[in-house]
Amino acid sequence: MTEQKTGNSNGQPQLTIASAYLQAIEHFNAERYPESDQLCTAIIKAAPNHTNALNLLGVIAQRVSRHDLAVEQFTRAINIDSKKAIFYYNLGVSLNSLGYSEKAQQTLKT
Repeated sequence: MTEQKTGNSNGQPQLTIASAYLQAIEHFNAERYPESDQLCTAIIKAAPNHTNALNLLGVIAQRVSRHDLAVEQFTRAINIDSKKAIFYYNLGVSLNSLGYSEKAQQTLKT
């Protein structure tokens, strides 16, 4: 079985999903959020149910104070995999930042 690859139309070599995600994390850790966002977006195009990439997109959105967008990404991840506590925690943080403290508390109790 071959690893799924991210799409690339500009002649650069394609990355596997796993290697693209590792690069996205490296960019994120180096605070290169646009690069990390671009890789995660490509991952989601190739593998729409990649919850870790959705979560990372949400965390990137948090870092740039786009909590509305973060809520969308965390909600998508939860809809795919409702068992990962970190998705609920991250969602709660963004909801609280948007002023929905009661909803954030409910999310954190889930």
